[in-house]
Amino acid sequence: MSDNHRKFPRFDTEIKVVVVDEDNHQHTGSVTNVSAGGAVVQFDLGVEIDPALMSIGGAIQMNASNSPKVPGRIIRVGDEGIAMQFNSASDDVFDWITKVVDEAEKRRR
Repeated sequence: MSDNHRKFPRFDTEIKVVVVDEDNHQHTGSVTNVSAGGAVVQFDLGVEIDPALMSIGGAIQMNASNSPKVPGRIIRVGDEGIAMQFNSASDDVFDWITKVVDEAEKRRR
């Protein structure tokens, strides 16, 4: 993914997650790229995605071990995953996102 015109710097990472769609279907995958504003999730092989539920603008929730439920909306859909924009103002979600981004930035240095 390009860094052009990004509000926040992006960092490669590998965090196992479960994405829950609007009908509460769970989809396993990994966050492969993260910023303070969003993440790219690549779904595991064999995970079937319903385009009606995983479309641009759709509400989703991302769960990782030791994290709060991270709400967001889908901003891009690709063959292997999605890009999501975080949309929570809660302190626990903000703190978790900040921690993940800080750790990814340290690994890149």
